Amino acid sequence: MQNTSTTIKKSRAGHDSSCDYKKPEHFVSNVLTSPFVDSFHPLSSFLPRLTNPSRSRSREMVNPTTTLPTTQQTKTLRSVSTQYQQLFPTETSGLFWEDDFFDQEQDIIAVFDYDHELAVDYATSVSKIVYFSFFCQLSLMGFFIGSTAFSWGFNALNGLIGVLISSLVFILLTQPCFLRKRARWSVECEHLAVTRDGIRSVNDRRKACWGLPMCDQGKYTKTVAYDKITDCDLIEPAGATCCCIQNTLYTVFVDTASSGREGRELSLSGLKKPKEFKTLI
Repeated sequence: MQNTSTTIKKSRAGHDSSCDYKKPEHFVSNVLTSPFVDSFHPLSSFLPRLTNPSRSRSREMVNPTTTLPTTQQTKTLRSVSTQYQQLFPTETSGLFWEDDFFDQEQDIIAVFDYDHELAVDYATSVSKIVYFSFFCQLSLMGFFIGSTAFSWGFNALNGLIGVLISSLVFILLTQPCFLRKRARWSVECEHLAVTRDGIRSVNDRRKACWGLPMCDQGKYTKTVAYDKITDCDLIEPAGATCCCIQNTLYTVFVDTASSGREGRELSLSGLKKPKEFKTLI
């Protein structure tokens, strides 16, 4: 027993003399960086940043779950096939597009994108002006009819007018919520391509009115053959609509022999590359 106690004292003494004093933060750093504590300790994601900031930064740099924001993700660009580039080298040079609507079709020469955001902003601004003028007209008409019926003392007519006015007010108050959605529905459904046979304009199936399934509008496709095209006009944006909305969209009119009586054969507004479209046609 005496020998054992002497050895213990000697080992302790040797340990105390050989070991240096370590600060508490070193102990916290060593404990928290162990594999076991690093995965289960509630402060393991925070305290290592205080004791070892480079460790937390290195983790963030190699984190495999980090993804780029949607705005920074590159979109796939499509180009004219080699066959048509050889046939039309000048007209098809520098033509690229993002629209994938016609990817499964074989007779496509080139596709032309619409500037959806610019077209939606313009259509929404025009809709707001039209809505405001319509709201003012209905308000004046309702006030005139209501005051006339009240002066004549028609109680039944007053009740009917009250129901009609309440319905109109409900409709008018909920309509502004759909102005931008309607503009986006009507713009994002448009697709345009130049094919071997002619110009193909497609309005895909889309929502309309209140956005309910019963209000959906079906797909509409129109193809104008090359031999029927008599003119292709490009109108650059200038001036203002409704005196306060700046015109920002290019418009391309495609005419045929029969379009004089029925209006324009095709009216394309909001193309990103309208000049290239006219050159290719």
